[in-house]
Order: sequence, then C-alpha cells, then structure tokens
Amino acid sequence: MMNTIPERAPLPVHRLDELIDRTAQAAASAAAGRASTPVARTAGMRILLVSLGAGGELAEHTAPGPISVQALRGDLRFSTGGHATELAPGDLITLDAQIPHAVQSRAGGSFLLTICAA
Repeated sequence: MMNTIPERAPLPVHRLDELIDRTAQAAASAAAGRASTPVARTAGMRILLVSLGAGGELAEHTAPGPISVQALRGDLRFSTGGHATELAPGDLITLDAQIPHAVQSRAGGSFLLTICAA
C-alpha cells in the first residue's frame, strides 16, 4: 500500500546544506567531536544527519535494523569486520542489522544515516 499525500499538503523538503552547516559547527565545538540532527522519522525508518569534527568518530556499535550511510561532505572512514573504506561525498554504504561498525573522520565530515525498522 502506497502512502499518499493529501493534494494540498506541502511536500516535506529538507535543506540539507543548511542542516550540514549547523550540525558541522556543533560537531566542531562538541566535546565528543560529533553532532546529529533528526531529518525525518516514519514508522519504518529514521533519517539523521551526522557530522564529525576533525578527529571525530562514532565508536564501534550496532544498529537495530538495516542502515545506509551516505557521505555528504568531508572525509569519512567506515569500518566493519576488520575492513575499512574511505567514503567520498556521494558514496553510499548499506549494512544489515546488528553488524558492528564504526565511522571516523580526520578533517571533519557529514553523512546521512538511515536506520530502517528491524
């Protein structure tokens, strides 16, 4: 069954460049070296904009459902299972639920994280 948007309802448009600027500034000044902003949430998924400051990281963790990580700005290193890959803006990685993974950035970077319901 497809979701329908009422004819007169405005479409939700998310201005990612503006969100990236604000979130990156917050990450640069945060003690943890990271910041996130919710972008959208439905019954089946959550989308977050995550920014890492220079040297920032998300330590190894798991997600309750499948995820995608789409690099938007800066440098990002995504690692899982002893393998790591550098992500450039526009790159996308997908991962099944409950797989340990981590994200680091040398000079700072931002990505869109989508978490699907398990």
